Amino acid sequence: MSDIIIYDGGSGFNSPWQNWSWSTVYTFAYTGVTAPAGHAAFQAVSTGYGGISFYSPTAFNTYNTFAFYTSADPSEQYSISLSVVSTSYSSASVSLASVCGGTLSTTTYTACFVDLTQFDLTYAYDRITLQSISGGTQTVAFADLFLSQKTVAQLQDQHAFATGSALGSNTLFLIGDGLISAVNVTLNGKEIPVIGNISLTTPIQATYFTLKSSWVPGNYTVNHANGSFSLTIPAWSSTTLKSSIVTEKISPLIYGYNLPASVSYLETYGTTLARWGGNAYTTYNHPASTLESGGFYNTDDDWYFENVQTSDSLPAFIERMESGGAKVFASLPALDWVAQTKQPCFSYNASIYGPSISSDPYNPTAGNGELANGSVIVNNPADCYEAWTPAALTTWLTGLNKTNVEFFSVDNEMDICDGTHVDIHPVKMTYDEELNRTLTFGAAIKAGAGEDVSIVGPTSCCFWFWWHSSAGAADAAAHGGVSKLRFLLRGWKAAEPSTGSIFKYVDLHFSAQEGRSGNGSASDNASRLRSTRNWWDPTYVDESYRGLNSSWPASEPNPGKIAFIPRMKQLIADEYPGLGLGVSEWYTQTDFVGALEIADTLGILGRYGLSYATKWADADANTAGAAAFWLYTGGWNATHGFPSHSLQIPNFFDPNVAGVYFASTSTEPSDCTTSGVFINKDPVNYQSYKISGWKDGIYIARHFGNPGVAQQQSLLFETTLSLDSHSTVVLPPYSGLFLRPY
Repeated sequence: MSDIIIYDGGSGFNSPWQNWSWSTVYTFAYTGVTAPAGHAAFQAVSTGYGGISFYSPTAFNTYNTFAFYTSADPSEQYSISLSVVSTSYSSASVSLASVCGGTLSTTTYTACFVDLTQFDLTYAYDRITLQSISGGTQTVAFADLFLSQKTVAQLQDQHAFATGSALGSNTLFLIGDGLISAVNVTLNGKEIPVIGNISLTTPIQATYFTLKSSWVPGNYTVNHANGSFSLTIPAWSSTTLKSSIVTEKISPLIYGYNLPASVSYLETYGTTLARWGGNAYTTYNHPASTLESGGFYNTDDDWYFENVQTSDSLPAFIERMESGGAKVFASLPALDWVAQTKQPCFSYNASIYGPSISSDPYNPTAGNGELANGSVIVNNPADCYEAWTPAALTTWLTGLNKTNVEFFSVDNEMDICDGTHVDIHPVKMTYDEELNRTLTFGAAIKAGAGEDVSIVGPTSCCFWFWWHSSAGAADAAAHGGVSKLRFLLRGWKAAEPSTGSIFKYVDLHFSAQEGRSGNGSASDNASRLRSTRNWWDPTYVDESYRGLNSSWPASEPNPGKIAFIPRMKQLIADEYPGLGLGVSEWYTQTDFVGALEIADTLGILGRYGLSYATKWADADANTAGAAAFWLYTGGWNATHGFPSHSLQIPNFFDPNVAGVYFASTSTEPSDCTTSGVFINKDPVNYQSYKISGWKDGIYIARHFGNPGVAQQQSLLFETTLSLDSHSTVVLPPYSGLFLRPY
């Protein structure tokens, strides 16, 4: 099939594409910025979260790439997603900056490529939307929009040599469009002999050259048939493994995702824990029989409170995840209503309650429940819901095959249900109600699933709601000013004599960079990569609103410095000793900066002993974000994953620009089993380490992030490398490297 051209000039999109934009004004045949030769452009000005959107009556899910040129200020923030109009299904989104190589300009056009294979192409997508994620005015110009069956790599001639990198102790990594069999390497003008090479053809053609001597600090020049480049190795940072101690066992369940897309995804990226959860699952009506597939849920505040039938069910999800080698985390409803098994059905039906201030653009009968004066329509939940009780939950669980379920949670983000699920719970969730619901529905889960099940809670939404209820300051004052999380733990502990032990883990949702919008600028990227310190560092002041002392309750120490894992472990030790700590939603973007965040975060979760974690949501296949997980796991059933026991070594590097993690196969660290993961968060400079006590010899090496070739940063490279007797390791800019003795 030939390319589909969406816009190549004229006064509108090419037929049959229809303009489905909102809050956006167009200037077609735009000439304000000179378009690339042979191309025509248009300008779009979006206001108030406006959208640039176009629809085709024919699905385009057989195409691999959506490509275009764009000219925009780097601060402009747009998300790009695909959708199916007939079902209102929308894919995950990617940022405009991430598909344009992270560089945008108001004076020139940048070539941008959206890899459609990162989305689930079993859906018959027929709409593309670029939505402003800023409430202000945003201006962007586009040229030559088209869909292609070629891959991003093919469109960019990705195999053309761009650059290469030093790697490990004495390895040079090159990518070429033909076999690069000979290179000349010099250090300060003196030639360094090359003594061997290994070539790969997958994931693309590449060659690893072995130098006779190890990399040392200095300036190198590399010459080969296709060109030349220079690299600078900085002075060493040093550490010794001999004085390390093993204090944390790395849980295999930290490599988890919410709602993984497929079994093949699990196997490729080594997903160990899969969560069935999110806003929709608060109202999910499980099929009456566990053998049935599908159920109903209400789209809640995410999309105009509409009942929707899904083809999936928890029993089917459990079976599918088991076949892919992943354990299951299941969120179960704990409010008073679940969706009726019927559609269409709208909580704020305009024919019953009158029009809302906003309605579904595809179905104006479905409103958002808000009126122009700011009040909310008082609806009857029985219109679209049926009653749900702890007894009903126990009965349903009794018939569920639970052999592959590791965790059950009491609902999802109950603390904000007066917003997300205002149609069934319009009143504010108080301290007392949340305590009662967690205990009552937790006991119901235990009764239906058995004594040995791991029940978790409160699955709290986010930073503010760890400490506060939506009922506000009066609610906190009525409970002596104690933070909400402490109150819940004290309540669970106090209930033990009558209920027995219900909860095994404290489960929270956490984003290391909450409250910050990314614009793709160098300063923004650096801030995102620093934010991983929020997981562990008691000296790091959060760079968002959470760093303000006014955000903290008086009962919580060290305001402004989150240090999530040690803080929460101490809080548990104070209030309910013996409970574990897990995070069932943590978030980063899945662009390449996000991938570096992910890789650094996974090392932190292991080092500081988190019990489990599932990232929201899955990083679509073939993204750098997914590659970051693979760096540690090597994929399903890999024999060379990151070992099970974390070596606790004082930081010998700057955590703002690097992350280094070591692990052994036992509590007695041995240089024969010690492995390392190295993360370079610096976009320009190499990292260079000298590690005494580490075995020299042959290592399994996995790496991602090829310098100078942004479009290859999701590719999964695995080979063997030799480490020299000096145990030196160099790491290219913006990259991750895994090393384990072979």
